[in-house]
Amino acid sequence: GQIVLSIMAGASIKLLQSSFPQATVFRTMPNLPLLCGQGMIGIADDPLVGKEWKEKVEGVMKELGRVYWLKESLMNAFTALTGSNPAFIYLVIEAMIEAGISLGLKAPIAQEYILGTIEGSVALLRKMDKSPEELRWQICSPGGTTIAGLNELERQNVRAGITEGLIKTFERASEMEGA
Repeated sequence: GQIVLSIMAGASIKLLQSSFPQATVFRTMPNLPLLCGQGMIGIADDPLVGKEWKEKVEGVMKELGRVYWLKESLMNAFTALTGSNPAFIYLVIEAMIEAGISLGLKAPIAQEYILGTIEGSVALLRKMDKSPEELRWQICSPGGTTIAGLNELERQNVRAGITEGLIKTFERASEMEGA
């Protein structure tokens, strides 16, 4: 009658079931924003677990953020895109704050500007029926400041670095699962 909720990256349902044979196990992946009720929580959908157990687990988890039931084969991708990704986002925010300091702003002011811009950008992306690319191009003027900055980010391979960082996170989670 016990429920085990695992948050260990790479711990498969099969491994959890062998470790806790008397319990109903769930493989989950929450992310740190659950601390403010804005988390993303992935739960591997084990077809052998009854609906009533799933409803109990979802009832608890939904208080912490958005709950996503997914095939276990997608858990490592979910880990990369939601579990580890907040650290990458914080790194980008840190870099932006450092740039703001270099431009003459105090760190708290730069952080406020950056967080407000990120919040507004996310809100607009959720509201509009447009891709991130379409919205990005709406900001660019021919020969303007935004395109100059975007060109430099591309020259520095920022996009490739972010993509490769997420892929490495996925690969590491997959390695852990196979260990």
